[in-house]
Amino acid sequence: MKSEKVQLSVIVPVYNVEQYLKQCIDSILNQTFKNFELILVDDGALDSCPQICDNYSKHDDRVKVIHKKNGGLSSARNAGIKVAKGKFLTFIDSDDWISKNYFEEMMKEQDKYNADIISIRETTVNSNGEVDHHKLNEKSKIKIFKLNCIDALFSFCDTNFAWGKLIRTKIILDNKILFPVGKNYEDVGTMYKVYDKANVLVISDRASYFYRIRANSITNNIKKSDIYDQIYFLNQIKSYVFKVSPKYLDCYILCRGFIALSFLYKSNLDDKEKNKLTNLIYKNTQGYKFKFRWIKVKENFLKIMLMHFRLADKVLNLKSKKA
Repeated sequence: MKSEKVQLSVIVPVYNVEQYLKQCIDSILNQTFKNFELILVDDGALDSCPQICDNYSKHDDRVKVIHKKNGGLSSARNAGIKVAKGKFLTFIDSDDWISKNYFEEMMKEQDKYNADIISIRETTVNSNGEVDHHKLNEKSKIKIFKLNCIDALFSFCDTNFAWGKLIRTKIILDNKILFPVGKNYEDVGTMYKVYDKANVLVISDRASYFYRIRANSITNNIKKSDIYDQIYFLNQIKSYVFKVSPKYLDCYILCRGFIALSFLYKSNLDDKEKNKLTNLIYKNTQGYKFKFRWIKVKENFLKIMLMHFRLADKVLNLKSKKA
């Protein structure tokens, strides 16, 4: 492979996941598609992760290891981007894993449609390691968006994760796109920039990325600062959407507002703090067609809605009605 140009750079930030790391790395190295480099970014891990990474690099020349001081997920991803040599990038979280033909299928779709971004679904895995087989889907239904990919992002709000994507590296490098350091939910503040610079987006419902839900994950331990981060990104992207795609601004505000509220009501904050933050979310959505004050008295309805329905599908239906 040394004489062949690397097609794909796989970036895996690593921090204190020694019990899951080998499964993640093995699933990558055992891919049917072979022309890739694996960049393991040790973000100052305190367990045996640094040694595990180094051991893999000694036995497979596709593996590169970066050891750095702890700076968070964004910092680790940015470090990987800076050394990536592949024509395309993909991000994998170090406690997740992928199916054996994950790369091969995405590269085939990229070649077929000349796509700048390939986006796939995930299969969830609970804290006991049990796979949700209801979501597991090996077959693929394809939706293709050309020219105005930014609209696709705001139509499918659940596609803004960095994992589960194949991204043309040139888009990241030419536009100097980096993940925001010091913020949780960093994907929200990054992926819209990537989508905006893309020409062709392919969305597949093939669920070949195995996403592990851990008891101590950020999304299961929501703090007040997390809600503020959600509001921060809501406002950051709101200004951007107004410039590039104003006709979908209401739909975007609805989507991100509901997401912020869902995080709030899944948190363990007391009622006083929840009411305060609900008012703040309302303040930041004020003046748009869809307002959120009524949600304060319908918390149970909100929980049920968010649990059983995909927000993205609701937003898509609203957008279709407006068209």
